[in-house]
Amino acid sequence: MTHAFEHLEDHHRYWERRGPYLVPSFSIVDITVEERVQCYRAWGCLCGLQILWRLTGPLPVSPFLLLALIGGLEALALPLDLLATLDSDVAERMLPW
Repeated sequence: MTHAFEHLEDHHRYWERRGPYLVPSFSIVDITVEERVQCYRAWGCLCGLQILWRLTGPLPVSPFLLLALIGGLEALALPLDLLATLDSDVAERMLPW
């Protein structure tokens, strides 16, 4: 399973790098919505298995993506110090907000 996450970035049609993490990419327009949903659903299952099996998040998938998927958008209202611990680049960009 760890091997699958190591090669996640090779699927550049579905993922893009943001700082140290990978997030879903929606910039490729030649992929149907159904294909996108199938891909993200499969990776979501792998992420869930990784969390249950190893009790850790599956790097390099963004912890914020996982947090939003598990806890909804309300879960993303994090204190700035916790945000900085998870991703200092995002915390710096969010500082004015």
